[in-house]
Amino acid sequence: MKRVLFINQKGGVGKTLLADETMWHFEKLCKASFLDLDLQGGACHETSEDEDAKIQIIDTPGALNKNMRQWMREADVVVIPTNCNRHDMIPLQRMMEIAAEFNKNKFIIVFNRWNRFTGTAEFINWFSISYPGYKTFLIQNSVVLTDAAARNKSITEFKPNHKAALAIRDFMSLIEKTLGE
Repeated sequence: MKRVLFINQKGGVGKTLLADETMWHFEKLCKASFLDLDLQGGACHETSEDEDAKIQIIDTPGALNKNMRQWMREADVVVIPTNCNRHDMIPLQRMMEIAAEFNKNKFIIVFNRWNRFTGTAEFINWFSISYPGYKTFLIQNSVVLTDAAARNKSITEFKPNHKAALAIRDFMSLIEKTLGE
């Protein structure tokens, strides 16, 4: 079974939303299971461990956890979402210290909730200089993503032609490509 892990010690960065979107994507393609380790209960999907699943999507809590290294070691793809602001820099640095122990090719860093009015360009530039060689993906700030999740739907089903849906499709392609490496 292949595992896609969504992890960041910081809460509110989009782990659960992206984990749900990833589960909706893969459950259309193959037998998939969802593991919700975040006790806040914000996921649209419930834990559904299935030994026959080809892929498992794992959502983690927004807190430092002694199991983070083990979760990263066991994952085939590790997605680290972050918001692009100064408050998220130190938690992201801590996550990248752990990530440095593993092969860079299995990581995707998601710069979430980008908009042109923030210091996003500076944040991304800082990251690129500090942590070269990691795959990155940018998702623009969009209320439509949370509107879709509130309806228990993927953005690609809720508003299939919206720019956020197009971004999520591109993100799923990147996950699939990374799983194949």
